[in-house]
Amino acid sequence: AAMGELRVGLRRIQPPLSFVDAKGQLAGLSADTLTWLSNQTGMRARFVGALDWPELSRRFDAGDIDLMLAVNRGSGVAENTLSDPYFVSALGVFTRKGDVFLGSVGDLLDRRVAVRAGGYAEDLLRNFPRILVTPYPDTLDAARALRYGKVDFLVGETSSAIKIIEDNSLADLHFAGSFNEAPIALR
Repeated sequence: AAMGELRVGLRRIQPPLSFVDAKGQLAGLSADTLTWLSNQTGMRARFVGALDWPELSRRFDAGDIDLMLAVNRGSGVAENTLSDPYFVSALGVFTRKGDVFLGSVGDLLDRRVAVRAGGYAEDLLRNFPRILVTPYPDTLDAARALRYGKVDFLVGETSSAIKIIEDNSLADLHFAGSFNEAPIALR
């Protein structure tokens, strides 16, 4: 990076935390956090793109990106490389309307559960071998899998999943409850 410049990448499709708006500009809570960080440090931020998790991690490890936005603790990233969380959400459980979730992880046992690949929900749910965890590239793909009956539940960061469900007219899906915090940090 040039002196005084931060090259910043983010994981794609995470509204309202971080996303690219219609003008191609970084927007959302992470953009606000980045603006604050730039103001505090005097460093200019250069947004290098919204990438899938493997590409984002590869480019960070190669030194092509200085800062990753909206990284979940437990996403396979060493804890000592993350900032303190700048946002804490809940992991939400989503179902098709009419399906029931009673509010405990036990309700997910022996069921097919969609998650965003490489995310906090995937890491957490892998601790329960009887949950049939099915990773998808992003929350939208996971929501569509739920809609079309490929899985029984979707577990993901609540505010992002609700926004994605609303923005993509997936009205037959609904928030059924939550069971764990999902801290969001910088790397």
